[in-house]
Amino acid sequence: MTIDVSKPLAHDDGFARMPNILFRMYPLLDGFTLETVGLYGYLLSWRQNKPGHAMFGKVWLNQSDVTAQTGMSAYKIRTHVEALVRYGLLNVSKSNMIPNKHIYEPLEPLTEAEFRAVYAEEIRAFRERVETAGREIEADRERLQQKQTGFDPESKAS
Repeated sequence: MTIDVSKPLAHDDGFARMPNILFRMYPLLDGFTLETVGLYGYLLSWRQNKPGHAMFGKVWLNQSDVTAQTGMSAYKIRTHVEALVRYGLLNVSKSNMIPNKHIYEPLEPLTEAEFRAVYAEEIRAFRERVETAGREIEADRERLQQKQTGFDPESKAS
């Protein structure tokens, strides 16, 4: 399927629903970024939404169309698709009708409880990074206060 730009590309009566967990927790995972979330949302927006259709819930775009519309390179798209597959957000299969064409099936993300159970180690590592950053900020604040305490603006003015 090539994107027909003469037809409406944005349907005001539809939207791709993106749960907050995709923005807040999935980026804690290795190789998963907000750009990965963006590609997931992009694929959601192209899903076949007609119940009873043979491709219901699936996307079948040419990679060149995805590249042109998203501005991502083929390499970036593959990298993000691999992350989406690795973390259970996407199934990818090959088309039986068109060679070198993929069919994407976006899947629902985990609930927060499921995510916390499955990725407890990643959450713990993130918490450690946040605590380390907090200690570094506090140390910087103390150094700044020490510098400011020893600074006499009157001596600079003369």
